[in-house]
Amino acid sequence: MSLTSPSIELLDSTLRDGEQTPGVAWLPDEKTEIARHLLDDLDVDAVEVATISADAPLEIAASARLLERPGYADRLEFLCLLRRRDVAALADIGGRVVNLLAKGSTAHCTGQLGQTPAQHIEHLAALTAYARGRGLRVNVYLEDWSRGLPADPDYVHALVEGFAGEGRIMLADTLGVLAPTRTGEMVDAMVRRHPTRRFDFHGHDDYGLATANALAAAGAGATRLHGTVNGLGERTGNASLFEIAVACRDLLGARTRPREAAFARLSALVAARSGRPVAGNTPIVGECAFTHTAGVHADGDLKGALYRSTLAPERFGRRVRYALGKHSGSASVALALRAHGVDTDGLDLRTLTDRVRALGAAKQAVDLADLLHEREIR
Repeated sequence: MSLTSPSIELLDSTLRDGEQTPGVAWLPDEKTEIARHLLDDLDVDAVEVATISADAPLEIAASARLLERPGYADRLEFLCLLRRRDVAALADIGGRVVNLLAKGSTAHCTGQLGQTPAQHIEHLAALTAYARGRGLRVNVYLEDWSRGLPADPDYVHALVEGFAGEGRIMLADTLGVLAPTRTGEMVDAMVRRHPTRRFDFHGHDDYGLATANALAAAGAGATRLHGTVNGLGERTGNASLFEIAVACRDLLGARTRPREAAFARLSALVAARSGRPVAGNTPIVGECAFTHTAGVHADGDLKGALYRSTLAPERFGRRVRYALGKHSGSASVALALRAHGVDTDGLDLRTLTDRVRALGAAKQAVDLADLLHEREIR
């Protein structure tokens, strides 16, 4: 897979799409705290903050406080429905970037808005002109694009051609229905038809393919990818920002901006504020992400780091761990002891390993400190 651009930009939507996780609602102070970590510590390219609505004055006030922070306004993007009063509200508080939510499928256009395709294209053009007149930089989402392009490509292309802004076109897999090969084909079709446009990809994880789809989109010419911290988002969530950043670097050879050392801290912060804990097997930030259980893995590492890869835990301020249980070998026990500063010379590792395996098979916790004090292995 070759890239058309040596670098990939990343937009974080934790404060917008992430709040669409069932039961999650960010308090104003939490928004400020998370935005500060995203922009100052992680250094992501852009942060999508909220859906601006003139009918929600408290949300407007919270957004205004964020925009007051030095250096933030150009990197904060606000989703707006196609309503002039909402765009005006954003402009009034000093917003500089608006992401207009257009319908990327005729089914949504006619079924939800009751507009003809021509009316919707005209509506988008008029609001884009208004927003630009208010000094806003305008991007446009194509909601339900992943189903809209196959169903009515003429409409989707006409929508893009009718968008008068110079901003980005955001291709949304709103219901997470794409597979990577199809994603690449569809993004490629957009890039070839509209070579002067810059395209984003916004993927959901309903089939567990959001990160793979994001990489396929990048390989086909998308130059900015969307994700959220811990994969928060509607239904099964969005693509994980951390997975995208690391996979783009390691698998595509692309430059991405986020600082890897900030991943674990930000993940823990968002988990605490959202009330949504991170699963242990979550890549990069999960508790078990760099933990080996099989004894053969420990044996290979002991003999020459044979089970290490480019995805090294040290990049993220973490370390390899060797879990002890029914599948442990003597190498597992030796490495676990050394990690705790214990000299293994003179220890009966075979007896200790048998005891570890027995405890693991009985689903009991293995405590090395207790085992080391047992009389038979001293």
